[in-house]
Amino acid sequence: MKDVLFISFVGACALCLGYSDARAGAVVTREMVEQILGPSVMQENFTEFKAANRGAYAIDFQILNSLTVDQGQGPGLVQPDLSFSVQPFRPNDMNWWGPQSNGNAAEELAFLVGPGATGSISFAAPTPAFDMELTGLPENSFVTYGLTIYGPSGSLIDTQDVTLDGAMPVFFGYSASSGISRVDLFDSANQPVGIDFLLYSVPGHGSASPCLRRHGPASRCSVG
Repeated sequence: MKDVLFISFVGACALCLGYSDARAGAVVTREMVEQILGPSVMQENFTEFKAANRGAYAIDFQILNSLTVDQGQGPGLVQPDLSFSVQPFRPNDMNWWGPQSNGNAAEELAFLVGPGATGSISFAAPTPAFDMELTGLPENSFVTYGLTIYGPSGSLIDTQDVTLDGAMPVFFGYSASSGISRVDLFDSANQPVGIDFLLYSVPGHGSASPCLRRHGPASRCSVG
C-alpha cells in the first residue's frame, strides 16, 4: 500500500527522555492504526474542495476548518472535528493541491512551509492514533521533515523525523495511549509537504460502517 518508509525513532525511549506517554510510538501499517481506532475510525481525503487537475489554490486563512469558505466553496471542506493551521501566518502557506499538480495522484492539502513556519493538524477530541500519507515535490530528493506530537493538555509526547523522496507517498502512523491532540510539521529546508488520507478517531462515532462520514473514496479504508 505504501512505497517507502523512513522514520527516525527519536521516541523509542519515551519514558527515559521525559515524554508524557511511555506507551507511545510509531505504527508501521494502516491496518494496525485501524485496529487501535476501532469503530470510531474516520478519514479525511481533502476532496470537498473541487480542485482541477494540476491546479494549486492558495488558502488565504491561518486556520482551515469545517466552517471555512474558500474561493466560493464551503463550508464543510474538512471534517468538523479537524482543523489545520500555519504559524506564523503568511498568505499561500496552505494550498489545495489538485491531482497531478505536483506529482500527487489525488487531492491533497499542502503546507508550503516557509522559513520558521509550522503547519499544524489539530484534533477536536484527542485520538489514540492517527496516520497519513506525506508527499514532497517531484524534484526534491530526500527532504526530512520534523513532526512534533502533543497530548490532550498540550504536553509533548514525542518528536519524529520523516524523509520524503520526491512525490513518492510515504506512510506515517503513530499511537499514544493518552491521546493525541495536535501534530506539528516543520522543515528546515523550506520545502512544501502534501498530506492525504488522514486517519483518526472521533469518540462516540461508532458507525456500523466506519467509512460513512469519510470524505472521498474509502479505497484506503480496510475496515468496514
